[in-house]
Formats: sequence, C-alpha cells, structure tokens
Amino acid sequence: MPVIAKELSEIAVRKLRHKVNANGIAVKALHAVGGVSGLVLQCMPPVEGKDIGSRQWILKTTVGDKRREFGLGGYPDIPLKSAREHARRFKEQIKQGVDPTVERKVLREKLKAEQRSEISFQDMAEKYIDIQCKKTINTSKGRQKLRNQFKTYVFPYIGHMLIRDIQRHHLISMYDNYYYRIPHQAERIIGHVAKVFNRSIIEGVREKANPGVWKDNLDQEYPPAKKVKPTEHYKAVPWEKLPEFFSALIEKIDEAPAAITALAIYTGNRPGVCRVAQWEDFDFNLKVWTIKEGSKANKSKRMWYIPLTDRTIALLKSQPTYKEGKGRGLVFKTVNGLEVPDAYLGSSIQEDLGFEGTTHGFRSALREWCQANAAIEEVAELTLQHTQNDRTRAAYARNQLFLKRKRLLTEYHEFLHTGKLDTKKLEEWRRSDG
Repeated sequence: MPVIAKELSEIAVRKLRHKVNANGIAVKALHAVGGVSGLVLQCMPPVEGKDIGSRQWILKTTVGDKRREFGLGGYPDIPLKSAREHARRFKEQIKQGVDPTVERKVLREKLKAEQRSEISFQDMAEKYIDIQCKKTINTSKGRQKLRNQFKTYVFPYIGHMLIRDIQRHHLISMYDNYYYRIPHQAERIIGHVAKVFNRSIIEGVREKANPGVWKDNLDQEYPPAKKVKPTEHYKAVPWEKLPEFFSALIEKIDEAPAAITALAIYTGNRPGVCRVAQWEDFDFNLKVWTIKEGSKANKSKRMWYIPLTDRTIALLKSQPTYKEGKGRGLVFKTVNGLEVPDAYLGSSIQEDLGFEGTTHGFRSALREWCQANAAIEEVAELTLQHTQNDRTRAAYARNQLFLKRKRLLTEYHEFLHTGKLDTKKLEEWRRSDG
C-alpha cells in the first residue's frame, strides 16, 4: 500500500525549506504535505542574497497511463488550503476523463482569442497600412496619403470601435457624411476599409462576415461614383498646341522644373518618376532608361525599359549634375542640391508659360496625339506604361515593343520641335518589325 503523507498545518508548511546534501551543497527538496495524495511543495535553494529559495506547489498524479506533474502556483501566494482545493479539483477532472493540461491549453487559447478580438478598427487599419500597403504602394508619399485619408474620413467615426462589433449600419452612417460630396475618393476608401475587415477575419480577430464589401452590399445603398460625379481628368494642353508650348518650355530649360517637365514629355513618363530619376539608371550607350520594379515613385509593378532618343539624351547631358555627379545620384536638384519638390512641377505652366494644364496632362496629350495619327494601340499603351489588356501584356512579355516605341517617340519629338508630322514615315514604322 502507498504511504499516506502526514497532513501538515499551515505553520508546518511555512517552515519547509530546501535540503543540504552530504557535501554541504544546497539542493532542491520535495515535501509531501498530505491532505491530497501526490501534493508536494517544491523548495529550491536560495539565490545569492536571499535566505529562502522559491517554493512551488506540484501535484504528482496519473493521467490515463502516464505519470504527470502539474504546477499549481507558488507559495505563499497560493496558501496551503487553496493548493489542496486546486489539487482535489484536478483529481476530480481526471476521474471524469478530463486532462487538466489540455483543459488549461483550451482556456489559454480562449483567453488569447478574447484578447485578440479586443482590437480597435484603428489598430487593425494601422497594421494594414504598415504591412499590406507596402506591397502595393511603392512610395512613402502614397502611404502617407492613405494614412491621412483614414485619419480624416474613417478614424473619427469608427476608429475607436472594436473591429468585431462594427456592423453595416455603422459604415453607412460614416459614408453618408461624404460619399455624395467626394464619391471617387469615397469609393477608394470603401475598398481599403473592406481590406482592413478582411485582414481582421483572416487573423481571427473578427468572426462575422465583412460588412465593408461593395458588391451585393454597399452597392445596394450607394450608386457608382461615376454616376454621382463624372471623373475629372487632369487638364492637358491640347496636342495640337504642344509645339507652341514646347517652344516656350525650351526658353526655361535651364530651370530644373522645366527640364523635368521636358523629360516627362519626351518619354511619356509620369513627372514624379522623372523628378527622382537617378543617373545610375541611364545607359547612354544602349540608349535606354531602366525603371526598376518598386523604385521610388514608380506606380507600376513591372520593370520598364524607356527608349532614349538623341533629343532626350541631349536634354539629360545638359543637366549640371551630369558632370558634377559623375554618373551618380539625382539627375535633377534644387539650387541647394536637394530633391526637387513635387509642388514645383506644373506651377509654372500657367503662371510663367501662359498655358492651362498640368504636368500629368501631357501623358493624355501624347495618347491623343497617338490616336490622331493612327499609332499602333499596343505601342501607344506601352509607351505610357499601360498593360491593362491581354494584347499589351503579351507585347510586354515579348520585348515591350522597344524599337517601335523608340521610333514613335522619335517622330513625336520631331512634331514637338517642328509642328510637322511625317505620316508616311509613321506608316512605314507601323508595318516594320521590332
């Protein structure tokens, strides 16, 4: 028969300590306290500067066919009476076929799930901006713009709410404040808010369905943005007036904003990409400008090879940084040697040059010039770095139609400088290979 331990009192337990072995070394001791079989007090040797070591309650018992040990807490935080009650409860669970270790894990996971669900919409949105959007928004300016949209149009309404509690009517109450006033921006905000809810569902923070999706949900409440307010495109100088405009622009080509605008017009590129262009990305021998995937200000998720015509190369080599930088660093700088601010671009088009339009609008002007002069659709689209359909994606996969784009830009530059167009030559190039 197993030895039944004497049932110790609280005073007796308080006196229990570690042991000292035959060599005079302090070692751990296990003291049976009685009252519940298998309940012991583990006494550890004291650490330096302490008289008493740590003491913990341990229940030694059999679960199924395995001998197990369960920690019941430290002494004296858990007094003797409570330790015996915990031990009896554990043994009762075991008799009923419940493994206390598994039960503890279940309770622990339940607690973690409850803690995860105690997350506000703002906390989850900040995480979405920091992690998710780095994959799709390449510029810090773009991420800051998105953050500002949340701060202005979302957080004041639902930012403080637990994301698990937000329902469809909360979102409608929020969007009612501005959907009909700024429908296109609101439509983008709706898309981002829906993605925040998706992330919360994936992470187990929210169990209910996504209340923020547009299709078959919010579209039942609001009409499409384009029906509320037609899209306003960037104002553009009419393509027929481009030679007149370019002649005026050349007069100010020594100024960085004018040179950036000229490069954007020459290449059909976005002004923001031209503004932060680096010398390392230009190869004048191969006559190509390589815009890497994910590079600053590049909205495209692809690498692009931009053809450089002789006029484009001449523009670039005329920049003060060409010799100063020895082929390294920013192509365009302010007088203080800093990056040219985005706000500088376009400010002089109307004020100094007398033309109504924006720097972004020159891409539209190039597209209209291509249409007016029967340029090949895929060539025009790839010149603007568009790959929205199967034909342009296939052309990109082949060779980006590099030679055809270079020929198109060469003829375009001739038009910019002379106002003339050799339609016969353009037709020959349309039929040529490359």
